[in-house]
Amino acid sequence: MKICYISPLGSIHTYKSIKYFYDLWYEIHCIWNEKISNRIEWINYYSFDEKIKNNFFLKIYIFRIIFFTIYWIKKIKKINPDITHLQFIWFWSLIALFYKSRKLITTIWWSDILVIPKKIPLFKIIVNKILQKSDIIIMDWYNVKKEVLSYWNYESKIKMIWFWIDTNIFKKDITLKWNNARIKIISLRALKSIYNISTIIKAAKILKENNEDFEINIYWDWAEKDNLINMRDELWLKNYVIFKWKYNHNELSKYLNESDIYISVSLSDSWLAVSTGEAMSCWLPVIVTDNADNSKWIINYENWFVIPNKSPEKLAEKISYFINNKDNINKMWDKNISIISNKNNYYREMNKINDIYKELNKKS
Repeated sequence: MKICYISPLGSIHTYKSIKYFYDLWYEIHCIWNEKISNRIEWINYYSFDEKIKNNFFLKIYIFRIIFFTIYWIKKIKKINPDITHLQFIWFWSLIALFYKSRKLITTIWWSDILVIPKKIPLFKIIVNKILQKSDIIIMDWYNVKKEVLSYWNYESKIKMIWFWIDTNIFKKDITLKWNNARIKIISLRALKSIYNISTIIKAAKILKENNEDFEINIYWDWAEKDNLINMRDELWLKNYVIFKWKYNHNELSKYLNESDIYISVSLSDSWLAVSTGEAMSCWLPVIVTDNADNSKWIINYENWFVIPNKSPEKLAEKISYFINNKDNINKMWDKNISIISNKNNYYREMNKINDIYKELNKKS
């Protein structure tokens, strides 16, 4: 089977998805406008990153959209895929409107339907047109489904595929836990205001004042690093809050297993953050804010804690609870891994998509 993905090629989720089908010996083609990372040998990639840098007219957004749309339509016609799979709707997705695909599957990533159309009203028209053309619409969050159905009754096209965790990679390594008296806490969310890292720093101040022995390792990009580092230093927390560079996803399981607690205080999530699920799969205690679908995966005192947004006091309280009750929480570990294995197993969810591919490909 020949599949053409129109998908953000720098995303680890795109990489893991196409890797699964590459391993099934499908012929894979991947299209997007950005720089390509995480290349897989023998997969055909098409990107315009260098052309954008070197061409004056392509730096103008509207010209870029027109040029890309025309070029990609010609490219897809030449590829002649059995199935075209659009992952994430953006202006580059206009290809899907003008190309008469044999079979079109669209995966909603959440911001493409819950956020962007509210900021750009015209985009809502594009989204609806693409949903009309799609044979199958894939999503993994009930709020997304509700929004999709507000456009039209697409119920017959919708397939729920839960976001997935590779439980063969993200698993407990007990040899790496409890090696230090000092509690190691990990945060993997970007340094952007939506992820509310300042709450972590404020909680660290409370923990320090309570004489807790801990360190918080904050990974990911450094978008707002200066303000956050200044805030940390002004509160005399340099030895407690440590900013790391963006992690290598291939080593993430090791980082999680070297930690004692995972925290996420984001002000918004789509369902359950993938990094939260990966932490749970490593049997790591998780403390997350109560938004999106977090409370559907995490119940207080059953499998760790959900706290209100912008509540450093609650975050510090739950971290202290963990520090002082380590011997009483093994049952929470068991609950976490059971939830991820039953709901979010990478191999089972990818196999569901494979079944969709095969069924759709049979249709004339």
